[in-house]
Amino acid sequence: MYTQYYNILKGLIDQGNLGIAKIDWFNKQYDSNFNDDAAEGFPACYIEFVNPILWTEESEDVEYADARIIFHLLTHNLGDEPNDCMTISKAFKNHLKGKNKLVFPYPLLGEFSFVSSAYVPNGNLKIMKLTFSTVLFDQSPNQYTEETNASYEIEKL
Repeated sequence: MYTQYYNILKGLIDQGNLGIAKIDWFNKQYDSNFNDDAAEGFPACYIEFVNPILWTEESEDVEYADARIIFHLLTHNLGDEPNDCMTISKAFKNHLKGKNKLVFPYPLLGEFSFVSSAYVPNGNLKIMKLTFSTVLFDQSPNQYTEETNASYEIEKL
């Protein structure tokens, strides 16, 4: 259900030329079993849609939801200083803040508002979690058609 939004976010991140080597869905990649010496691309960005996302039907054809999205930004550094992570996080925040993605004739994503940040070091991984709020729009209800068998008769006048 969120694939179209993920793809838009991935495109927005790529447009920023932030030097992010890997963009992927968040799947708890850096939990305790994460091997930070693995052949991962760094810096990395993992996208998490915070659940639940509650949808509201605006009309028969349009639904929307206020959503929070967490971007997990990771750098790998053998030292203790988080400088690389902080630099990328600041550039990422400035790139995304205020952006929206319009698809004619309706938007799919509303404007991004910065909500919070949390620095979470994990061994050699330096992790900054940036949370943004936005509105997701879904016009998919109007993409479905219902087939009916109608009969009619034409009268001559």
